[in-house]
Amino acid sequence: MPVRFFNSSTHAAHTVLAAALACGLTVALAGPAAAAPKVSVKTVYYTVHGNTPQAMLSYMQRNGPHGEAGRALGTTSVSTGYKMTLVPVSGGCVIRDYKLEVAITINLPRLAPGQKLSASVRARWNGLAAFVRVHENHHKSVNLKCARRTDQRVRSISRKLSCSAARARVRTIFAEENAKCGRIHDAFDQREAKRIANLPFIRQAAAPEAAPRRTRTRQTRTTRRSIPTPVAGRDLK
Repeated sequence: MPVRFFNSSTHAAHTVLAAALACGLTVALAGPAAAAPKVSVKTVYYTVHGNTPQAMLSYMQRNGPHGEAGRALGTTSVSTGYKMTLVPVSGGCVIRDYKLEVAITINLPRLAPGQKLSASVRARWNGLAAFVRVHENHHKSVNLKCARRTDQRVRSISRKLSCSAARARVRTIFAEENAKCGRIHDAFDQREAKRIANLPFIRQAAAPEAAPRRTRTRQTRTTRRSIPTPVAGRDLK
């Protein structure tokens, strides 16, 4: 079974930013504009069972968090929404009360209680868990940068545009940042693939398990000066 380490499509903020576009522009009450996106971040865990790297990786492949392309060792998902008011003015349109909200959820592996691991396996597991955490936190950082860049571009839209043109411009900005953010995530995952493949945990898990040693009964025979006599059990293998 191929090892799929991370699911880049789940990381990509553009897949959820697109959902915000589907909601359209919501008319909001007039008021001061927010200075930056409103962000919330939470971390959740899924438990992993097994006491060998092979068993633990197999468990994660079957029970890890879902992404659009299948199971993954860790995921970072983003939920994004926005609202604004488009106000026609002389010679154009003003965007007021714009607010972008971003909710990020990071899903990481955690060893189930009571799993008995050897010292070497535990060290390898700890290395994998730390790698996944750092990897997903990087995706979180990318998502936040994408959100801030999108927010700044929307706020800089010229008031000389008509309200219909401003609406179209907002959609274009989200689509462009959507694609750009996705490329950043994908490039990062490609660079990380080589690193995770060389982690001690993954290398051990990917190696075939050693077959049990075959116990052989040594064949013995007794030699006499007279006519040889078969020794009981001499033909056991």
